[in-house]
This record gives sequence, structure tokens and C-alpha cells, in this order.
Amino acid sequence: MATFDAGCEAPHRSHFEIVGEKGVIKVEDLVGGQGRTGDFSAYEGPFTGSTQYTQGDVMGKDEIIFCEPNDHARQLVCTFNNILRKMEAGQEHDGAEWSRRTLAVHTVMCKLFESSENGGTMEEL
Repeated sequence: MATFDAGCEAPHRSHFEIVGEKGVIKVEDLVGGQGRTGDFSAYEGPFTGSTQYTQGDVMGKDEIIFCEPNDHARQLVCTFNNILRKMEAGQEHDGAEWSRRTLAVHTVMCKLFESSENGGTMEEL
């Protein structure tokens, strides 16, 4: 089950949480450096995202994981470009995995949209 909300009339938030059978992943500051400070300057430069996230297990133990700042949009374009170059050169690539993930994201987004258009109904994936 997924719960998703967004809008211009709700208080600003910049976080997400994913809960699964084996634990939880939480990102408290999705944009990176912006959080709930009221400083929206993070939107004016490259999107670097958060430099840390919390990974928790089923027993409630959390571990903070640090990661390098990264312009996510640029990285997606570079990864896609690398796959195309490898395909063109006849080299091994992970284009099938990229396609599978792309279709999965698209399917989930379509179901979220359907749910919102139908008043928040439950949608099967």
C-alpha cells in the first residue's frame, strides 16, 4: 500500500519514508540543505538532494547512512547516456534493469494518479 500526498495548500514538507517488511528508509530533507528552514535557495541550484538518510530495521534500530552530494537529475541522464553508448558499442549494459525500473515507477505513478482522480480509492498494482 502507498500513501502519497502533495499540494500547494498544505504546510511545506521535504521528506519521505518508505516502510517495508524488513525495515524503513527515511529521508528527512529530500532537497538537501532546505528542510523546513524556510530557505528555498536549494531550489535555485543543482538538485543535490540529502547527504544522509536513516535506515531502520524491524526492531526499531536506526542507522544514519551518509552519502555524497549528487545532482540526481544529471546522474539519471548520465546513466541513461552510458547505457545507450554501451548498447551502441555492443558492450554489456544494464538496459533491461533500467527499463524494468522505469516501467515500475511509471506504473506506480499512474496508479497514484488514478487513485487521486477517483477520490483516493485503493488501486491494485
